[in-house]
Amino acid sequence: MKRQPLATSGKIAALALACWLFSPGKAAAVTDDGYEILTRGPVHEAFAGTVTFDPEPGIIIDTAPPEAIEELPPEQQLEGENVVWIPGYWAWDDEQNSFLWVSGVWRNLPPGREWVPGYWNPVMDDRYQWISGYWADAEQSRVSYLPAPPRSIESGPSIAADSTDQVWLPGSWVYRRNDYAWRSGYWSAPRENWVYVPATYIWTPRGHIFVDGYWDHAIPCRGVVFAPVFFHRPVYAVAGYRYSPRLVISVSLFTDHLFLRPSYRHYYFGDYYAPGYSNRGYYSCFNYHNSRRGYDPVYAYNRWSHRNDRNWERDYRSRQEILRDRESARPPRTWAAMKSRPEYRESTRALAAPIEQYAGNREAAGGQRFRNVDQSARERIAAETREVRTFGNERRKTEGRAEKTAQPTAGALNVDRSRSPIASRVRPDARTPGGIAPQAVGPSARVPERPAGMAERSGPPSARPVPTRREARPERVSPPRRETETPGVVPQTRRTEPTRPVERPARIQPPQRTEPVPQRVQPPQGPQPMPQRVQPTQRPQPMPQRVQPTQRPQPMPQRVQPTQRPQPMPQRVLPSQRPQPMPQRVLPTQRPQPAPQSVQPQRGVSRGGDERGDRRGR
Repeated sequence: MKRQPLATSGKIAALALACWLFSPGKAAAVTDDGYEILTRGPVHEAFAGTVTFDPEPGIIIDTAPPEAIEELPPEQQLEGENVVWIPGYWAWDDEQNSFLWVSGVWRNLPPGREWVPGYWNPVMDDRYQWISGYWADAEQSRVSYLPAPPRSIESGPSIAADSTDQVWLPGSWVYRRNDYAWRSGYWSAPRENWVYVPATYIWTPRGHIFVDGYWDHAIPCRGVVFAPVFFHRPVYAVAGYRYSPRLVISVSLFTDHLFLRPSYRHYYFGDYYAPGYSNRGYYSCFNYHNSRRGYDPVYAYNRWSHRNDRNWERDYRSRQEILRDRESARPPRTWAAMKSRPEYRESTRALAAPIEQYAGNREAAGGQRFRNVDQSARERIAAETREVRTFGNERRKTEGRAEKTAQPTAGALNVDRSRSPIASRVRPDARTPGGIAPQAVGPSARVPERPAGMAERSGPPSARPVPTRREARPERVSPPRRETETPGVVPQTRRTEPTRPVERPARIQPPQRTEPVPQRVQPPQGPQPMPQRVQPTQRPQPMPQRVQPTQRPQPMPQRVQPTQRPQPMPQRVLPSQRPQPMPQRVLPTQRPQPAPQSVQPQRGVSRGGDERGDRRGR
């Protein structure tokens, strides 16, 4: 009789425990095979990377990271020619003092780029340091490890934009000829569905890697982000264990709850609104973009997209303040907690949803389309992810140093690198999701000429856009490849390029007409008698004596006088006898000589005799 009440009470306790375990808030820990799906946490670096003005070393922890999980992609794949699967990695969560698994992503690759994954580098005293991944230029076969750049002097624009269609792109230090020079920022017009990622530096144990600016897809067209997970027990260490992410983070909503943590080189989404997070290095997009610490391309593009809404920025800040002050208005932190709240069951408010539900809702997916992937294709993708990890381990062996992490003091170190497996499967001429290249926005957006020999691309090239209004500061170094640093090559400009080399020879041909010019120049050789005129100046005395005999033909002008009845003609002829006045000008120099005075009477007699002879003749 005494055992029956105990048995009844035991059943009641077991039932209560089962209800507690399978309640909406605790079901995930039991049904998800040892892990809990989170609706907040770090964003995969390959999906969105932070841009800092001054590079910082990665975080250092005292715990060794577990072995990477063998990840199997989901059964639904994002459509697109450039879409590939990028595997996940372990990230440190200092709040739980443990590692989180950042799930892999379906990624629409930026044109002309290849993914170089990050890694955990062992350092001294059994500690580990995170080295960030980056999007490298696919055309470069070498990587340069540079000395630490000077502190950034970027302070924002000092001149106003020409129109609301322009955004400010910050300047950066550029390493040229064993020294750094400042490349100033400028105003430029963005492009619809394309985000420009400015130049930045990646810190590594071997040196700083310069990643020049490039164009990337806007967040709604960039790919699919899966929720991170926290493992309660190491089920991933079991042989043959595989993890396949299923919960998708809505790309149309997670930008409303987006934060940056520069010291960790990651974006974070979800509930990080409490005041204490700002003291731990979490920045809202608004505060980080308007600070001198770095640049947020996502926020810059969103603000430009709402440029016609004057209240957008003010409303954005007011929402941030409401969520900071009201804890009940913040989004849930786990998938189980989100399912327990009825207001988040609507697709318009749900921050996360299963991949099957997300793929079937075009509005929630931002217009992205999905297709089913069979098991053989998933196995092939899983095998390719192992190649990506092998590539990351090679990078760790090349850059990492177990004994020290000292940076080089001077000079650049160029090292050959292998191609990333992620970019090898993508054609260089792959088009954008819409099938067309992006068009310039705004009247001031210009597309430069494409140099001869450069392969045509659909979509923006990995280079800087054309500046529409440059900063007033002087620039010591011209930006590299400035002529090709504009996105979206317009076909019209490509067609006009071949004609320009033809026009230039046409303009050069006119100098060939100068061949007859020497013939025209020959007539000026007529002034050869000029030396004769100059000779009297060299021999002033003999010229008058020699000229006197030549004056006998003077009757010739007298014969011409009848034809030129106006007798002033001899006076006109007199200028032809210009050599005569020359001695008169020289006579002052001969004044000390008595010879001219004795000669004058003879000239008078001779002239008189001649006059008498002329009268007799008449």
